[in-house]
Amino acid sequence: MGRPSNAQLQIFALVRFVYGLASLLNLYSTCSVLTGTGTCQPTEIYLLSCIGLVLVFVAVAFSVLTTIAYDDWAKKRRLAFVAMHCVSAQLAGAVLVGSTVMGGIMPKGVHIAEIAVQLALFLILATAVWGGGDGGGGAESSVLIAGRVRGGIGINPKTFNVLFALLMVASIFINSDVMTYDMVLGQAVADSITDTAKFWWSAYGVYVFELFLLYGFGVTYGTHDDNDFLTGLAVVFTAGELLQTYWFEPLLTEQYVKNVLISSCVIIGIGILAMAVYRNKRHRDYESLVGLVR
Repeated sequence: MGRPSNAQLQIFALVRFVYGLASLLNLYSTCSVLTGTGTCQPTEIYLLSCIGLVLVFVAVAFSVLTTIAYDDWAKKRRLAFVAMHCVSAQLAGAVLVGSTVMGGIMPKGVHIAEIAVQLALFLILATAVWGGGDGGGGAESSVLIAGRVRGGIGINPKTFNVLFALLMVASIFINSDVMTYDMVLGQAVADSITDTAKFWWSAYGVYVFELFLLYGFGVTYGTHDDNDFLTGLAVVFTAGELLQTYWFEPLLTEQYVKNVLISSCVIIGIGILAMAVYRNKRHRDYESLVGLVR
């Protein structure tokens, strides 16, 4: 067990993507499979779709960041460590939700499969994180020094990512302890919310925590290219969340839809501004360098 390979992180990203896409679009009646029921309530489908959207973007982020750090073994080891935290969070959630035979909400077979998959992912990533030495690449290749979060702050992607990470932390608290069902869901829907929907409501915060870990990695260990990509991803993710809100609009309160619209426009606007200023500066620096060489 030496250097972390690209395959280890790409396997993690692939599993996350498949699970997320199935949840987002309810492919093959994913909701019914996870609950063991013939049909699912609209609130269950909506909340599972929210989780799926986060998982899809986490998967895309890990896949692209792994590609960017193709030969940077130290960065990939740190990235694998972040992925292990994500797997640990989902594994803990799977254990806590329990199977139907123990009074939980997940069918026994699905529960066993979920735990087995997460344990397998954990062990795959562990070979990258706990690998002995650096595989002959020199001591410096196995250690990645964290940069200062305050370093490079300005109108740029890194600053946006710091704010986005803090927003993820705030959303965890808001989702868990501030926002109630009737603030998001229509009154008739909120009054009939199921135990499964309540669990997925709480579980959503766990998956948002994965986004926080991802953006935390970007602002502490990421390069300019990493942060530029993560800012673009946040803009796309926010746009996707906005589209998802309008897709499920009949289930939601009017005020919640307005809040999502306003906050999404602000996030997208700031993100685009940060990328535009950064790329314009990079272009000017490149032109200056070319002129100097000439």
